[in-house]
Amino acid sequence: MKKIRKFVVLMLMGVLTLNSCSNEESVITPVSDDSESLIEARQSGEIDVLSEGVSAVIEEVYTNDELSSNSRMLDAVSYLPGCVTITTVVTAISKEKTIDFGEGCELPNGHIIKGIIYMSYQKDMTALTKEISVSFQNFYVNEISIQGVKTVFRERSNTNSNPQSTFNVDILVTWPDGAYASRVGERVREWIEGYGSGNWGDNVFLITGNRTTTFRNGNIRAGEVVQALRRELACNFLVSGIVELQRNNNMITLDFGDGLCDNEAIVTLSDGTTHVVYL
Repeated sequence: MKKIRKFVVLMLMGVLTLNSCSNEESVITPVSDDSESLIEARQSGEIDVLSEGVSAVIEEVYTNDELSSNSRMLDAVSYLPGCVTITTVVTAISKEKTIDFGEGCELPNGHIIKGIIYMSYQKDMTALTKEISVSFQNFYVNEISIQGVKTVFRERSNTNSNPQSTFNVDILVTWPDGAYASRVGERVREWIEGYGSGNWGDNVFLITGNRTTTFRNGNIRAGEVVQALRRELACNFLVSGIVELQRNNNMITLDFGDGLCDNEAIVTLSDGTTHVVYL
């Protein structure tokens, strides 16, 4: 009986030791569904902010060309600083622009950009609508890499008599720590204030649309703007608007605020709990 009891004790100790080792190796820092949702919401919001920063550059370059070609250029204060080099090659039918930020160039909103944006569009600047092709080379915003392409359908005047750009996006965003996410989608950017004023600081845009974001862990979230995002060019961040993000049957919302210029957004999870994330 003593031998049997000793054998049983040794067996139990072996099982406990094995379980302990197994747990230490496989469950070091467990990730809950909530924390995963918060990470995905934050990354999605950061892509929104980055995408809007790039859109502002594209709008600036194209609009300056449009206004000067139509004799509407005022004594403008450019959004792009002197460290940006813009080269234009005109062909029989198109304009090819190279926007080179070099090894690092700070925009008025504080973004540090490096690398090159290529733009190509129809030569005729009097056209009411236009297709603009956009691509990137070694392009970074605040050390976050952006690769891929954008195509832009540009309208000089929409139904509200405002300039409007519809961006079709297919990009890969990579953070310095190796995290990455890809995004495809459509963003409609209506220029509601400041067009042609010559002062970039009064430019205001409303953004709507939808997109699908695929994260490094394989999770896919469909997103849709349910309350138009407001971008004031004088601010580094989106100041208001709400995006719904859905994965399977789980819905979360990302709220950019009530108009204040800050880097905070409110995430509401599917169970109704709310969290502040910093972009």
